[in-house]
Amino acid sequence: MKSQTKDWFDEECAIANEKKNATYKCMIQARTRNKAKDYHNLRRVEKKIFRRKKVFGEDLFKDAEHLKSVNECRAFYQKINRNWLDFKQTNFCKNVHSEILTDVQDILKRWHEYFVQPV
Repeated sequence: MKSQTKDWFDEECAIANEKKNATYKCMIQARTRNKAKDYHNLRRVEKKIFRRKKVFGEDLFKDAEHLKSVNECRAFYQKINRNWLDFKQTNFCKNVHSEILTDVQDILKRWHEYFVQPV
């Protein structure tokens, strides 16, 4: 199982997600109405759990808004920064043939080629 970095994704979410994924794999192997119905029901349950957990996450932002309104600057920025640590920036670059490069060494080589090539 992949590690999740979201605060709201807990064991209950993981179990619902695994059940839905297992049912989906069964449905793909032999698609019947009953298997499709089971999958859609589990998907609905999973979405309901996710929505309920995300609402809890929205409460964190309401807390941050409250801290800003009462002029608690330090606590406000700590709350905001804690939530943005999960955001990961990714670097991409295209090569001469418009293929996407993601490896750091390939990107550096491409930039070297770009600045060395004659105009």
